[in-house]
This record gives sequence, structure tokens and C-alpha cells, in this order.
Amino acid sequence: MATSIIIGFGTIVGGIFAGACATNVSWGYNPNVQRLYCLGTTTPWASIEKPTETMSVTVYQGSVASQDVSPSTGCDDITSVSASVSPSSCGSTVEGVSGQWYITSYGYNKGDPNVPGQETWSLQRWVEGTSPSLSPAPNYVIRNISEGQSSESSAATTGLVFTGTILSGNQGSVAAGATGQATTTYYGTVTSVGGASLGGGETATSSASVQLTPLWV
Repeated sequence: MATSIIIGFGTIVGGIFAGACATNVSWGYNPNVQRLYCLGTTTPWASIEKPTETMSVTVYQGSVASQDVSPSTGCDDITSVSASVSPSSCGSTVEGVSGQWYITSYGYNKGDPNVPGQETWSLQRWVEGTSPSLSPAPNYVIRNISEGQSSESSAATTGLVFTGTILSGNQGSVAAGATGQATTTYYGTVTSVGGASLGGGETATSSASVQLTPLWV
């Protein structure tokens, strides 16, 4: 396996992340192979692929606009986002990735009151297999209801927009001879993610999970 060294100073992240202060990016491919066997042989009768590509980008808050993750009401109304990475490398050439992606999760963390929080975006898309006639990309991708949680009642400051009923619960812990911490977490369905804007002197976290279903019709 050829290994290349990727240089962070020369790697560019684009699309909705263009102009953002990105701190980390990763990308990958999974063939998702299902092998079909017959009795009397260990050789697969057929191999079915449903390949996916993934990307994860972490940026400092305030540099990526809020993105819609509301559920689908038809086959064609799901929104995708543009994202790309152009790596700078030593050794073997490293190909970048670009195009349209679907958001699968979002996370926000501001653990230091004096440092801006960071948003982590996870993206995915389905692509054709090695034999497109047998393993085509899906015709449609639909989105189910997205669930999220935030440590702030005004969840928009942590990058979430709740809709409908919001539930809440308390957590806390303390040890003898020390100080502890208590927090309230808010739970609900989410219609958009991104655009966190929590100010200095505060700490908070949030996360959202987006359920996608590919359709071949």
C-alpha cells in the first residue's frame, strides 16, 4: 500500500467550508460489499456493492452558515451541500474529493470559556460500484426526522434549531473535597444545524444525528 504524507498548511477545504477556519478534515471510501454464496463452494456467486464516500470537517464556530436538515416530504426535496478537499502531499499523489454531500451528523463543543467553539460536520454520499449496471448509485436519498440535544435552552447558539416539543433533563456529579458540575440537557427534533455563536465566558455542547435512506427505483 502506497502511503503519502499530507501537508496541512497546503490542504484546502472548499464548498460550504470555503473561508472557514478548518482545523481537521478526513475522508474515506467504503465498498459495502455483500457477497452471495451457493452450497458446495466458497467462491462467491455474486458480489453486490453499495459504495459510500464520507467526509468529516471540523471548523471554528461562526464560519459556516446554518444548513437545512428537515425531513423529506417527497423524493426530490432533500438538500445537499457542496464540500471539497484539495490535499497537498509528498510521495504518491493524493486525489482530492469534491461535489455534493448529505449531512449525517453535526456536533458542537466549546469546553474552554475563552476559546471559540468548534463545529464538526459529518457528510456522506452514495456512488456507483465497479459495475454501474449491477451497483448503480441510488436514484433518490430521503431524510427522516433529525434528533438533537444541546446544553443550552437557546439551542441556536450551539448550532441547532429545535422544532416541536423540547424535553430536558439534569445531570451532575461531585466528589468529596472537590468541586463538581451540574448541567441541563435539552432534547428535541432538529430542522437545521450550524451557525453556532456562543460568546466568550461560556461553555456548551450540542449534537444532532441525521437519518438518511437511499432509494433505488
